[in-house]
Amino acid sequence: MHSSLQRHRAVCCLIAAGHNSMNMECDNSPVKNLNCLREGINFPGAEIGNLVVADEEECILHCRDTELCVAFTFRESDHRCYLRSKRGGASGPTIAAGHNSSQMLVTTA
Repeated sequence: MHSSLQRHRAVCCLIAAGHNSMNMECDNSPVKNLNCLREGINFPGAEIGNLVVADEEECILHCRDTELCVAFTFRESDHRCYLRSKRGGASGPTIAAGHNSSQMLVTTA
């Protein structure tokens, strides 16, 4: 089970076993800063999904609204956003030109 932000419909969906539910709230607030973005760094492995996005900010929004996503890598060449289930990827960060990565901050209420 995971959640997915459908930006074109401005809703979040909970997806499980082929069924979608839009009865949940997702954080659609703007991304405040990119201070934690590590340019030229890839977090390989531990991928839980990937999609084409406009920029790193949209990648953050998808990670923020996807269950188990704790990090991401944005590939500049094709704007592909890789969502990661493990901080730093499966084996840790690697130097990779054209890749920008970040770990998500965990906040508690």
